[in-house]
Amino acid sequence: MPALLVVVLLTLAVSLSTSAKFTTPGCWQRNCLVQNDAGTLCLQPAFNALSRRCNDTVLTRLLDVHIHSKVGRSTAYYKEDGSFLGSTVWPIPTTPLPYTVFVCMSGRRMDDSNAYRTLCRLALHDDDIDNALVHDRECAVEVPQDFVSDGCYTTPPASAAGNPLDKPALVHALFVLDGIVNIFTIITILYCMRKPLRDGWRYIVAGRWRRRILGFLPNIHRRTHRERPHLELPEGPTVPPPASISTIAATRRTSHRGSQAEDLE
Repeated sequence: MPALLVVVLLTLAVSLSTSAKFTTPGCWQRNCLVQNDAGTLCLQPAFNALSRRCNDTVLTRLLDVHIHSKVGRSTAYYKEDGSFLGSTVWPIPTTPLPYTVFVCMSGRRMDDSNAYRTLCRLALHDDDIDNALVHDRECAVEVPQDFVSDGCYTTPPASAAGNPLDKPALVHALFVLDGIVNIFTIITILYCMRKPLRDGWRYIVAGRWRRRILGFLPNIHRRTHRERPHLELPEGPTVPPPASISTIAATRRTSHRGSQAEDLE
């Protein structure tokens, strides 16, 4: 009885592992799975005029993960967060999972040997390329992976090199060049300002700025004096000027003489 149970379990495991592979070639909108000489199913796309901007943030992230993956599999399954699940032999469980499964593929185009395509889409079950539902959530870019080791295609040298700005030597060279340009700019500015810097305020006082400043100040004074409003005092009763001491004395003598003349009469 235990021996029979072991045989049943082994048979079930073999059947599951066999059915989990991409075993059936097929095409969807000119994205085809074709078996190579080694028996591996590889993506061989062709021009389909369907490349468009991907607005799905999950698929955009998975495309970036798959293109720069170091695993080397042209076809791979991922979780939504980009965690690697397996290659074409990974079985998609038939029971519900706590996460969504996606599959990404890349390959050389059949109609152009110098063109490539990488796509990511929803994965529902094994050999689901003919299921229209999985293609409702799909994004593709016309670039290859950086590294492929499953024999489906050879990565071009330009793609293997990656982004030129990722090279530390080039970044350092650009940094040094930027520093040289900044130093040259500072030297040029100092050279053009050598006379004002050498003579200081004497250049301003003795140069044409002195004439402008000295000519500007009198103009301000004249303009201010000319534009100052004339103040008029309000009209009032006329006040006679104060009498002097001599006038007061003469008036007193005249009054005294007049009183004496009246007494004599």
